[in-house]
Amino acid sequence: MPDHSPIPPAPAAGIRSQDELTAYEQTPWQRQLPARSTYELLRQACVRDPQRTALRFVPTGAPDAPEYAVDYGTLLAQVTRAANAFHRAGVAPGQAVTLLLPNLPETHYAQLGAQAAGIASPVNPMLDIEHIASIVDATGAVALVALAPAPESDIWAKAVAVAERCPSLRTLFVVSPAPYAGPAAGALEALYQAAPKPLRAGLRIVRFDQALAAEPSDRLLSGRVIDGGERCAYFHTGGTTGLPKIAIHTHLNETFVACMLGALEPQPHVVLCGLPLFHVNGAMVTGLAAFHGGWEVVMLTPQGYRGKDVLPNFWRLVERFRATTFSAVPTVFAALAGLPRDGADLSSLRHAFCGAAPLP
Repeated sequence: MPDHSPIPPAPAAGIRSQDELTAYEQTPWQRQLPARSTYELLRQACVRDPQRTALRFVPTGAPDAPEYAVDYGTLLAQVTRAANAFHRAGVAPGQAVTLLLPNLPETHYAQLGAQAAGIASPVNPMLDIEHIASIVDATGAVALVALAPAPESDIWAKAVAVAERCPSLRTLFVVSPAPYAGPAAGALEALYQAAPKPLRAGLRIVRFDQALAAEPSDRLLSGRVIDGGERCAYFHTGGTTGLPKIAIHTHLNETFVACMLGALEPQPHVVLCGLPLFHVNGAMVTGLAAFHGGWEVVMLTPQGYRGKDVLPNFWRLVERFRATTFSAVPTVFAALAGLPRDGADLSSLRHAFCGAAPLP
């Protein structure tokens, strides 16, 4: 029987000598994981320093945009509430929850909460309705979490169409952007009230914020003990060679990757998040791995790097938040390479992560 007793994944200051590297490489990988599930890994990080800031969300790319902070204690509480809301809605281990969301704090709550209750299935909201429905059908998702009607967003219209045509869906959770809309919050509520709703028999429509408010935050009501080999997420491919394919993640997959990234970079970070959370890079590097490391994640608008004014003001945002790192794809790096610094203080920035393709 393998020894799964937890040990630190790497020396706190990183691997500094050949002896430390040898000892690390000779340790079975199972013993390098402090947790066997994504929920337990998150819980350990959150209870370590619950008052520490986990997330800062900025709704626009303006250098002086308002920010909304979430500490680690609140992050754990909201993820736990989300898991309990999904459990109450009938989501069981092995059943999928489709997420049709932009980058919001609620996206993290839903994604990690779905993994604690069943399986998270984040989907690119820019896909057409047929592709989204095909992913829902392929995963057999029983719940859908979608953004409420919002200006310049067609997510709600797609969610209504998908909910109407996919019979496996039993619950539609509605995420309102109103908490981040300031004076426009009332107009967003009126927009939702006037918007068409799916009318299929057997489908419940539930406000996500109200569902979370009704749930306890100190325990999983399911009492679930998660085995590391259980599925935790379905991430779809880009669909560049046909229909999107479903890539299966287990809890051990994701906890291992999170711990590996933490071992590579054990120092505290302020990381800018501009990649979508339906993408593995966004969900892991600026999600679970960052939380495992106790990092502060700055979410740059619901649209990420596509958000208005994000790239033109990027160096000012680095300066404002004293960012130490960010994760991006080659097209973003190409745009940044031609962006003047205009005197922005970039002394906090140490390095960046890149994925998807070779650098330009």
